[in-house]
Amino acid sequence: MGLFGFGIVLAPAIGPAIGGVPVESFGWRSIFLLPLPFCIAGILIALKALARAHGHPRRAFDAVGTLLLTAGLAALLNVPVVGNHAGWLSVRALGLAAGGIAIAIGFIAWERRAPSPLIALNLFEHRAFIGATLVAFAYGAGLFGSTYLIPVFVQDIASFTPSRAGYLLLPPGLALAVAIAFGGRLSDRLSPRRIIQAGLILFALSSLLLALADATTGFVVLAAWLVIGRVGLGLLIPALNVGAVHSLSGTELAYASAAVNFVRQLGGAVGVNLLAVILEWRLDVHGLGAAGAAFHECFAIVTLAFALALVPAGWIARR
Repeated sequence: MGLFGFGIVLAPAIGPAIGGVPVESFGWRSIFLLPLPFCIAGILIALKALARAHGHPRRAFDAVGTLLLTAGLAALLNVPVVGNHAGWLSVRALGLAAGGIAIAIGFIAWERRAPSPLIALNLFEHRAFIGATLVAFAYGAGLFGSTYLIPVFVQDIASFTPSRAGYLLLPPGLALAVAIAFGGRLSDRLSPRRIIQAGLILFALSSLLLALADATTGFVVLAAWLVIGRVGLGLLIPALNVGAVHSLSGTELAYASAAVNFVRQLGGAVGVNLLAVILEWRLDVHGLGAAGAAFHECFAIVTLAFALALVPAGWIARR
């Protein structure tokens, strides 16, 4: 898990550093061309390297569940955006919220009777699994939310160029990649609960330090504070995977792995979404003259989220 995660997190480490150069040279639209060669390479590698399943029964794809989940998430993730601009009690915002909740209820009802559900809801009968998914949600929100906030903060407040803002994320990203490989080895020896709690504390400390940053905080200091948080995330994720599936067996393992990954990505979507809305709101309240205060409040929210995640982390078994 640690070595597999090394590849997954190395890409977000290198991506911002590479992406800052075309943005600075050719404008923001050029960033959307960057993924194309990697997508093509990924398809070719998958066709050659990934073995086809032979002799295993095929399960029907849950198309209905996929459509319901996609529609429900699209509606609910847009509620904060619409509410922030059109008003939280506007017809559009209330309609999206009601529609999203109705679709979510329909999704849960469908998944309970689907022969091959997209998400096995019976997994959430395990207390340890619930704890792991809540931590995974916080992990996604913290990782992707901070990856959104930091470049905006250093460009708007510290006047970094896009390329320098991208370079700022490179050392923490490399630290995350190394830490996740080390975290895999550590998870073989120590209690996953303790490793997860230590990782959450490190990231909360990093966010708290960023909440104290201002326009005079130097590049090296910011990078060091970010490294602390990324080391925490790197230690956390292998132990989180172990803690999520330790009490499961058989086909539950595959469903559990998919569910934890889904919740982690969902946390990233929700984190970026809410932090963007909150940042816009607080910038309106404070005004451009005190824009730093709005970023400080957003980093404080991330700190609080990771501190609260220590509670469900305690539900994960020691061994």
